[in-house]
Amino acid sequence: MGFGAVVQYETELGEQLSAELIADRHLIDLLELSWSQKAARFAKTEYWDQAGSVSAIDYLRHQCHMNEMVVADRLAVGRQLCELGESHQSLNDSRIGFAHLATMARTAEAVETGFDELQLLKQAEESSPGKFFHLCRHYRTPSRAARGDPSGQRR
Repeated sequence: MGFGAVVQYETELGEQLSAELIADRHLIDLLELSWSQKAARFAKTEYWDQAGSVSAIDYLRHQCHMNEMVVADRLAVGRQLCELGESHQSLNDSRIGFAHLATMARTAEAVETGFDELQLLKQAEESSPGKFFHLCRHYRTPSRAARGDPSGQRR
């Protein structure tokens, strides 16, 4: 096999693996969404209290072998999903990932009054999860949220 053939094979393999990884991540995101909805329902049962845990987060992190913040993010998604219909659809359509949705849900809980899902969703669809996290941190500042500026930049 010549050098050109090796390069062609590596390119084709890379393209195939890339497509599979992207498709797998979307399926994982959908599973995370389902888990989040179930976790939010579970938190309302108070079974966690009967089982001797101090909170639903505590119970789930121990029983599901997860980090506390990961569980908290999923509970926020489960609690906020009904209020984040456009973001939910965007996740289903692969325009955002679960990390974006978790950040959106945590921001919705933190801001409460004046939360603008559509404004933030546009930012989410155009940003990496890390950049979107920082945009949402700025959005949580009351003066920025009040003027509708998630980036914190003057208009």
